[in-house]
Parts: sequence; structure tokens; C-alpha cells
Amino acid sequence: SCSDPTWSPDSKDIVFVYNVMDANTNIQSNLYKIPASGGTPIQLTSFSGDKIVSRPTFSPDGNNIAFNVLKSNDPIFNLNKY
Repeated sequence: SCSDPTWSPDSKDIVFVYNVMDANTNIQSNLYKIPASGGTPIQLTSFSGDKIVSRPTFSPDGNNIAFNVLKSNDPIFNLNKY
């Protein structure tokens, strides 16, 4: 399922979280970016197991994306440049 979509400050890109659960109830939760004009989403992170990505947001200049990674009740804040 897709969640938490957010627009870049210049409205050229959208980032979103995509969660998939397999038959063994393992979760893959990752951050993707797609041009607002369309195209193929680009996977920005690679998390699985007990980590869930949430709440992505662009920095005001659009050069960085901040997001949370939730792991076993212990939230981790990440700021990455993509």
C-alpha cells in the first residue's frame, strides 16, 4: 500500500512510502520518489523485517528528504540527500 505522499518544494517530485507484506508476514517498507510529470518510481531506501518508513518530508530547498524509520517501538529519524 502507498502512504504519506509529499510534494517537493518546486512541485517537480513526489515522495511516498510503499509497504508490502509477503505470505510470511514480513514487511518491506521503503521510500520512493517519482517525477510529478509521471514515470517510473525510484526506490530510495531498502528496509525489511521490523523496520517501517513513515512521514517523509522535503527540506525547504528540496535537496534533502527527512523521514522516520520505526523499529520495534524505537523511532529513528533519518535525513538523507537523494
